[in-house]
Amino acid sequence: MKKITALTLLVIMCMGLFAGCSSEEGTASTKNPVVSDIVTAIDEKLVENVGGEENMIAKMEGDDEMTATFYYLNTEDLESYSLKFPMINVKAEEVFVAKVKDGKMDAVKEGIEKRQADLDAQWKQYLPDQYELVEKAQTVVNGNYVLFVVSEHADDIVGVFNEMTK
Repeated sequence: MKKITALTLLVIMCMGLFAGCSSEEGTASTKNPVVSDIVTAIDEKLVENVGGEENMIAKMEGDDEMTATFYYLNTEDLESYSLKFPMINVKAEEVFVAKVKDGKMDAVKEGIEKRQADLDAQWKQYLPDQYELVEKAQTVVNGNYVLFVVSEHADDIVGVFNEMTK
């Protein structure tokens, strides 16, 4: 009887050990979307919720030089990124999405803080409605992904970003 009880206990312990080692596909891993897919999803969400192409995130795409200048970043710290802003300078709307290389997030967050301070100084005395957007700017970090958004639709943009990167 002792042998059967000991054997049963051993089997139960092994089953528990194996059950603890298994996991469903994707539950323990971090999502790894392409930055351009995140931006496309944001655009689609805004068109769906707000209506019309004119409500998509800012229209002009920034390049390496603009990103380095506006965000005080070494673009080599980024695996990929998208910087969008208005074509005319009477709108403060801006969206920066990046996948950051390992160990570089602090430098990127520091650059975003400097950018937000620059936007604050720029819009403070200019257009009150745009300055209000700058004051409500949001920065979100999920793993190696970062989002900086200045927009009246910031909550929608953050929602899509979180959905795709968490």
